[in-house]
Amino acid sequence: MQAGWIDNDRLLVNAYADNTPGPVYTGATIYSPTGAIVGTPALPELWIVQPIDSDTIYSPERNALYSVSTGQAAWTSPYPVDPSNNNPVYP
Repeated sequence: MQAGWIDNDRLLVNAYADNTPGPVYTGATIYSPTGAIVGTPALPELWIVQPIDSDTIYSPERNALYSVSTGQAAWTSPYPVDPSNNNPVYP
């Protein structure tokens, strides 16, 4: 399952293993335009990503910024995300 393009030269893809009752997220892989693996960051499962800069992506469903090189959260919002529309829920 594709998470999205980081930039014009790197595609972030979720990896899964077959398991009962369904697939289990096993990590993320970054591919070049030629299909070569260029990284395997320790990112959580992300469905949609928006590139911020060459090392930072935003995840709307988690309302957080992540480092592509380390997989660590660079920023997380105190506001949860509404799963029905992926918008933050403000008090």
